[in-house]
Amino acid sequence: SGFRVLGSAGNTSEDGFLLDTSSTVNTGLWYSTIDDIYLEGFGGIPVHLKGRSNDFASISEWILFNNVIVFRSSGGGNALRIEGAAFQLRFRNCEFDGQAVGDGTNIYMGGINGGTGGYPVSIVFEGLISQNAALGVQIDGGNNLTFNGSHHEKLQEIGRAHV
Repeated sequence: SGFRVLGSAGNTSEDGFLLDTSSTVNTGLWYSTIDDIYLEGFGGIPVHLKGRSNDFASISEWILFNNVIVFRSSGGGNALRIEGAAFQLRFRNCEFDGQAVGDGTNIYMGGINGGTGGYPVSIVFEGLISQNAALGVQIDGGNNLTFNGSHHEKLQEIGRAHV
């Protein structure tokens, strides 16, 4: 808790935090709190959770993200990407922003490459801020996805869902 993470100058594909359980069994980050973190300057994805695409054999679960602030690089990846199996993630008072209206998608949640057996489940956003992008939130599959008290501005679209 309580620190800043800055991407290398000129990077085009670096991720900030990558929690990848997509090719493992019985692994994942559990029962954790990520608190008061600031991320900026990543050409890849600043906060990236990648689970399995065909089952729930390995997942990151029961994680609280509290006061996590992310500024996505212009033309870069999503500020937050939850793909494949993930369970019981809570984002409280978090901000996932882009750089300009019309530039990219701030938040993506869904499957990986068309996989249908692993997807985000019970993901909660409380007090979310998502602004300065083409799209605030893209949902491409999931179950029990909740948004309470969200604030969105300077977007071409607030959200898009394929379920």
